[in-house]
Amino acid sequence: MTIEVQNNKVISMALSDGTAVAATDPNYETFSRDATIERVFARLDAAQSGGADEVTVTYDNIYGFPTEIHIDFIKNAVDDELSLQLSNFEPLE
Repeated sequence: MTIEVQNNKVISMALSDGTAVAATDPNYETFSRDATIERVFARLDAAQSGGADEVTVTYDNIYGFPTEIHIDFIKNAVDDELSLQLSNFEPLE
């Protein structure tokens, strides 16, 4: 997805094929849950302080935000993991 954010507010979201994701899309809430860097940090903090069994994170060398996150909430449970990858970050002028 491509997500444009300004002042911590989602301006637009588009799928990898360029199709816009409207606020009326059934997946909009799911996609927007981690749509800003602040929300990603909040998700990471909640997992680390909330007792997730395993959290791994890699940070961007220049800007310091997470570029890869893997959270396993319950080590021996199935389908409880979350993986996020942030790439192609561009600060907008």
